[in-house]
Amino acid sequence: MPGPGAHLLYALSGGAALSRLAGAARFGPHHCAVYAANAFLGPDLGSFAEWLASFLPSSSSAAAAVGDLAMGVVHHPFYYPLLLGFPLACLYAWLSRRLLLAGVLDEPSRVALSRRQCFYLITAGSLSHFFLDHLFEENGHSTMYTWILSTGWWVGRAPINSDAVVIVGLLCICLVLGFVYINRVKHEKSATQKSNQSFFLIVVIAILYCMWCATQIYLRNPPQPAIGEEADLGVIIFVAIYLFLPHGLAFSRCDTTCSMDGRCFLCPVHERASFKLRSNASVEYSPFSLGSANSNTLCALLLRWHEIETTPTITTVMRHPSSISYPAYNSQEQKKEKIIQERAEINLEHRIAWMEPPGNS
Repeated sequence: MPGPGAHLLYALSGGAALSRLAGAARFGPHHCAVYAANAFLGPDLGSFAEWLASFLPSSSSAAAAVGDLAMGVVHHPFYYPLLLGFPLACLYAWLSRRLLLAGVLDEPSRVALSRRQCFYLITAGSLSHFFLDHLFEENGHSTMYTWILSTGWWVGRAPINSDAVVIVGLLCICLVLGFVYINRVKHEKSATQKSNQSFFLIVVIAILYCMWCATQIYLRNPPQPAIGEEADLGVIIFVAIYLFLPHGLAFSRCDTTCSMDGRCFLCPVHERASFKLRSNASVEYSPFSLGSANSNTLCALLLRWHEIETTPTITTVMRHPSSISYPAYNSQEQKKEKIIQERAEINLEHRIAWMEPPGNS
């Protein structure tokens, strides 16, 4: 059975990889700590409770009974977040605020975790914990691992099924050609749109693939091998639930870790209507908002980076956004691009002013 070292190494390495991909300001050490704590100790609270109960003056049998009861209740990939997720999320969010205000926590975003973020990280940690437990506990004879192997074919040599060759080959060809079409043919789409469409394609093909395997194993009488001797049904479902789902939950919380007053200038959908600059908290500014997220914001910010330091009207525009006027454009798209560029300049100026120490102004 995996011990503390294996769980911690797996969770922290996964968290470090997410931090590398998203950036420390969006998935930092604070996220990794909550994620790793629940991947390591979370569902094993029963064993921890048994160890604590052993110090009580009662008999050891009572301590073992308490530990067994706790393990039976919370040692489950879904019961743990459902039963303890909300109270633990409130506790982690409160600790996050207190440690941040006390200066103990070094968080690049300067923003405490919310209860929703903590709940997602708790769920991700629980699923990651059982990713190792299901594979390596009980001498390889756990219930989940046994079921995964049962979706394969072990009764002698698997017969060649022409239906399986046609169906599986067609699904694989559709997956490859669809991926190529989305990423190489549809040039007018942005990278984010292509990624979302590719993910949707993969999910659809995976569902159809699992449906085919399930019909051959459970609905056909007598059952026949779905794809030779391979246990694809169990492998796909296990990897989807215990590998991709927890990392997806953890990564989905990146966009809510923000840099101003709880909202990130890279995520305009989370932007507040107004906020105060850290260097002058008594002055409130209300920059205009497009009202919805746009993937071109970051691109516009990078393209205009070299112009910001030499632009003399940024402060004026930031203080008086209603005075902004735009020349006539041939289309709404050009006007929209201009608004995106101006908004990127305003957000960057706010971020620079927020990051500067008060004494440097």
